[in-house]
Amino acid sequence: MTIAASRTPPPAGLFDENPERSHTLPAAYYTDPAIFELEKEAVFYRSWQLVGHVSQVRETGDYFTCAIFDQKLFVIRGRDDVVRAFYNVCQHRAHKLLEGAGNARVITCAYHAWAYDPEGPLREAPNWRNIAGFDRRDICLSAVQAEVFCGFIFVNLDPDARPLGEVGSALAEEMRSFSPNCEELVHAHRVQYPVKENWNLCFIHI
Repeated sequence: MTIAASRTPPPAGLFDENPERSHTLPAAYYTDPAIFELEKEAVFYRSWQLVGHVSQVRETGDYFTCAIFDQKLFVIRGRDDVVRAFYNVCQHRAHKLLEGAGNARVITCAYHAWAYDPEGPLREAPNWRNIAGFDRRDICLSAVQAEVFCGFIFVNLDPDARPLGEVGSALAEEMRSFSPNCEELVHAHRVQYPVKENWNLCFIHI
């Protein structure tokens, strides 16, 4: 996913840890699509992103879909009670597997009926026994890192990312100071609305 920026980054000498001696970022860093692509890869695809709460996946097979920009995912609770996240795509013809939220004890692709267990392995595929050398045990949904943290579900597209519990101990303490029983919260409603603003500025306004 490496993407080359269309503009040369400003000289490092323009920036200083002391904000009184540091320049601001050039305007291109807020408007250039190539820089935004770099930010997606460097920031959003390599950091822990909040996607939901355990109350959304209480029972085996409970799932919900989500996305980190163009990367479509779903989160599901397996038979072993583990909450996992997978790319929302079949391993056969890359068809979308799940929509919205619900319960799926078996995840079946609507295209060619490949079926997966909620833990990821291929469960069944039409006519697979008649295909020489095909071993369904070799097929599994593509997983992404998922972690339940203070009752909230986070995902990270970077397979080498450090566990959130390891890097966010201070965050856990802060969250519990505001909500001591955060694991017992219940997801009630979600509101989404577009903001015509660079994400850096949007975060500042929040």
